[in-house]
Formats: sequence, C-alpha cells, structure tokens
Amino acid sequence: MRVVVAGAGALGSVLGGHFALSGEDVTLIGRPAHVEVIRARGLHIDGVRGPHLVRTLRAVADPREVEAADVLILCVKSQDTPGAS
Repeated sequence: MRVVVAGAGALGSVLGGHFALSGEDVTLIGRPAHVEVIRARGLHIDGVRGPHLVRTLRAVADPREVEAADVLILCVKSQDTPGAS
C-alpha cells in the first residue's frame, strides 16, 4: 500500500513512521527544512513504543514529486489546509 502523509509535522511524522515500520511504502510531504533532516538522518520517533529510527520512507517538500497514493492522510493545521490541496 502506498501511503502519503501531507503534513510531516509531529503527528504526521509519527503516523507515517509507524506505517513505514509496518512495511508500507510511505512518502511524507513536509516543510523543506524538516525534509532535509529526514533525508540526511532518517526519521527519529521516540514514545511509548520506544525509540525508532526510520529510514524506509521517502520525504519530499514538493507535493508534485508524489506520483500516486492508495491512502492520503492530511495532517496539516487548519490554516494550512487550502495550501495543501
């Protein structure tokens, strides 16, 4: 399943990271600075399920880089919703 998370902030990154850890093909769409950190160092998740380093996902800043998705999860703040469409 190809999962795309639009809004790779705190919640979107955790959701996308756990989808990737369970074997799904995940692309995160986020702000350029966050995307660069994920590309360089992987996605670090730390919480009640313990620490994880996720390197099996893709991160992009430009939504036009996403070709297709089976599932789209919109995780942006309400004021950013118009720009996410």
